[in-house]
Amino acid sequence: MVNLSRACVHHLTSVTPAEILTPAGTIHALTMENVCLKMVSEGFGFEPTSGVISAMKDVYSRLDKNNNAHPMLVVTQIVSAFPRFVERGEGGRFAQQDANELFLELMTVLKQKLLPIKAENQISTYLFVIDHYFGGSLLCQLKNTECEEETVKTDTEGFLQLSCYVS
Repeated sequence: MVNLSRACVHHLTSVTPAEILTPAGTIHALTMENVCLKMVSEGFGFEPTSGVISAMKDVYSRLDKNNNAHPMLVVTQIVSAFPRFVERGEGGRFAQQDANELFLELMTVLKQKLLPIKAENQISTYLFVIDHYFGGSLLCQLKNTECEEETVKTDTEGFLQLSCYVS
């Protein structure tokens, strides 16, 4: 998670000029204080995932100030938001969970809660930090080989996970 914070800081400070679009539709200049988890909308409600974001924001804030951080608060909020990650199996032991599933849940929550940034010289008007650093896109071209007159259809598909199965 520390890499995410540093990646956000690097990305957001390297985009010039950059602005933050707030939920109210106003635009503020991008400063070091408004990066990554600090860009979380203040009025994001009382959804279970809001606690995860608040806890992560608190941990990073404490780390930025070289204070002790309490990651168990983040774990507690993850358990509250995603109870399937504390299911118990045989013998009452915690069931094995897939780290990839947790990673995707966290990326989805962060993508929903982090404010988009507006930047010039980009393909899209608004950028999402999670998509920029953890996502990708595939260029898909569909061509009818039986009918040469038909044009090639081109589409782009975004993803947060590119699976590579090893057998």
